[in-house]
Amino acid sequence: MKILLYNGKVLTQDPNNPIADTVFIKDKSIAFVGRESDFNETIFDDVIKIDLKKKVLLPGFIDCHTHFVNYAFSKRSVDLTGSKSIQDLKTCLVNFRKNHPEIKEWIHGFGWDKNLWDDPAFFNKEFVDKIFPDIPVSLSSKDLHSFLCNSKALEKMGINKNTPNPKEGSIGRNPDGSLNGFLYEKAWKFIDEARPNSPFEEQVSLVKDAIDEAHHLGLTGINSMEGKEALKLFAYLRDEHQLNLRTCWHFRLDLLDEMIEKGVRSYTGDEWFKYGGLKLFMDGSIGSHTAYMFHPYIGDPDNCGTLFRSEKELFEMVYFAAKHDISPTIHSIGDKANNYVINTLIKVKNFPEIKSKDLLYRIEHLQCCLPEDQQRVAKEGIYCSMQPIHISTDVKTTKRLCGKYGKNSYPFRSLFDKGAIIGFGSDVPVETHNPFLGIYSALERKYHCDPNEKSWIPEQKITAQEAIRAYTIDAAKGMRSDDLIGSITPGKRADLIVIDDFENEPNEFWLEAKPYMTIVDGEIKFNNL
Repeated sequence: MKILLYNGKVLTQDPNNPIADTVFIKDKSIAFVGRESDFNETIFDDVIKIDLKKKVLLPGFIDCHTHFVNYAFSKRSVDLTGSKSIQDLKTCLVNFRKNHPEIKEWIHGFGWDKNLWDDPAFFNKEFVDKIFPDIPVSLSSKDLHSFLCNSKALEKMGINKNTPNPKEGSIGRNPDGSLNGFLYEKAWKFIDEARPNSPFEEQVSLVKDAIDEAHHLGLTGINSMEGKEALKLFAYLRDEHQLNLRTCWHFRLDLLDEMIEKGVRSYTGDEWFKYGGLKLFMDGSIGSHTAYMFHPYIGDPDNCGTLFRSEKELFEMVYFAAKHDISPTIHSIGDKANNYVINTLIKVKNFPEIKSKDLLYRIEHLQCCLPEDQQRVAKEGIYCSMQPIHISTDVKTTKRLCGKYGKNSYPFRSLFDKGAIIGFGSDVPVETHNPFLGIYSALERKYHCDPNEKSWIPEQKITAQEAIRAYTIDAAKGMRSDDLIGSITPGKRADLIVIDDFENEPNEFWLEAKPYMTIVDGEIKFNNL
């Protein structure tokens, strides 16, 4: 397919040719970028000519951190997002059961946030048992770090009062030792092992629908932080030439030996699917009081969060993987956890045996980071995979739980000024993967992306151009694909989106922004111009 895009404002993200008005696509790749007056190729009838009508042409957006398959499957789950009271929750759960009588084996829900409730004491196993006394139910918190299960689910998982806590997780108990229904952190594995899977054909259909939705949001690439189930689906769609979303899959620790045995090396694969890094967890989340901080949580003076492993243990894991050409991808949120992770990454990357290896050292989230650690991140070239949309919900939670010690949260401006490389993502389904809301959140830093709210830590605001860079060329660097995608450069793959011109608009423009067209690999996925 040949496509001529003309009469536009092309913001290429290529410093050697930053702005143009015409792009010519030939054989899935970008063949020309420049001024229409300089385009001299003969146009035949087989060329699709598209007048951009002065709109902006950008590289397709890349989401650096998703649970994409989890999101696809959530379409068959109870959405509890935004439930602000016991009545909201009860209504969601009752209506779901009423509307889905065909689901009899297991019901899963997601999105509850106890930080929205005046008194979360009502939310326990007995609450769910009253609504679902006869079917297993598991309900995930918004941040995916806590899960509430009813009695039937606990029974199905074989969990009782004598069941020991799993590694890197815990089972919630009442003061008398009885189960309260909660599972924390890596205890989610109990759910994964017991919950029945949908038929594979249904899984494929759900993921394909999610890919189409991603295109309509301007996304042409993702990073997936998921298990082997996701790998199976991505591999199947790639082999069937139906993936249509450039995917980098980061794998968990329990798959490390298998990946090494298969000879997997990080950031190898093809243009549609790549193996990423080893996904490790250093701590939890602020909302669940498990992000590991230098100072205790307000109202919880003995709790500084949860450290899943010591620096020594982290070093041993990262070093072992690095020896086998596997890069680290480390979840770290609290300021003390980030300090430990940065210490470890610097130590490993400068170790004589590792120094010559071309590995990518990624930190996922980097939510709270001291200024001196920000400087080290930039100096050492540690990749920052961050999610600006989290600001929209974390503002009040971080203020309430961390007080003045939350002042180093989401330090985008400081990191950019120090020269760090930042790639933006969403953490979907924890938050929306609409990148335009992510851009607004990076620009304005307001609770619930509400223009009437005050900006939180306003000195850390960035510009729209910087946010776009973090969703395009710098996001591509986070999956080692910047030689192929991320900018509108001759020879690169034609992954492009068209939006309205924003450069003279207020930042509220991004709240309603949407693509008019998305092109992936030179193929128009939709066109509303």
